[in-house]
Amino acid sequence: MTARATFRPAAPRIGQAWMITFVDLLALCVAFFVLLHAMSAPKPQQWAGTARALSDRLGAATTSTAGVMPADDPLDRVHGLLRTKLAATAPVVRLPDRVLITLTAATFIDADGKLTEDGQRLTAQIAAVLAPIGSRIDITGFPPIGEAARRPMQSWRLSFGQATAFAAALAEAGYSRRVAALASGSGHRDRRIQIAVFEDKGDDSGV
Repeated sequence: MTARATFRPAAPRIGQAWMITFVDLLALCVAFFVLLHAMSAPKPQQWAGTARALSDRLGAATTSTAGVMPADDPLDRVHGLLRTKLAATAPVVRLPDRVLITLTAATFIDADGKLTEDGQRLTAQIAAVLAPIGSRIDITGFPPIGEAARRPMQSWRLSFGQATAFAAALAEAGYSRRVAALASGSGHRDRRIQIAVFEDKGDDSGV
């Protein structure tokens, strides 16, 4: 009588390398949702409710959050976006009821009244910022002081033509709301274009 020995193959060992990929995936998911949260506009009402809930849970007195989280101001958002987008190209000023972009006309409009490459680039940047928001825009041309005094009508027509050229360029760059082209009789040291962005929405398409 012979004895037979049975040998079973060793079970394959499962490596742990998959955990590195899994951890990377989790890190990417966390980064994605943190980015979404950072890009969202804060809502004071939700912030106040969260603060009250935390205060009740921690046993602290409920305090006002009016000074901690200011109300979302559309003009503040427009001002921040334009300053970030335009950088040193043009000054952007925040006033109580509007955001102003003041341009030297000679830099952005040539002698034929057409936008230069810098002017086309600028209008494309402005349109990219304001098209999703749909704010009302007024574009005003200002003549030089001396020219406005010597030739008021010719100077007014030229200022109006430059404002109209900017308004048309904004429409071509993708801004679909109506843009008001204006001309002022009062002059500056040099010929200028002033773009005013308001909080209220613009009208339907057209210049």
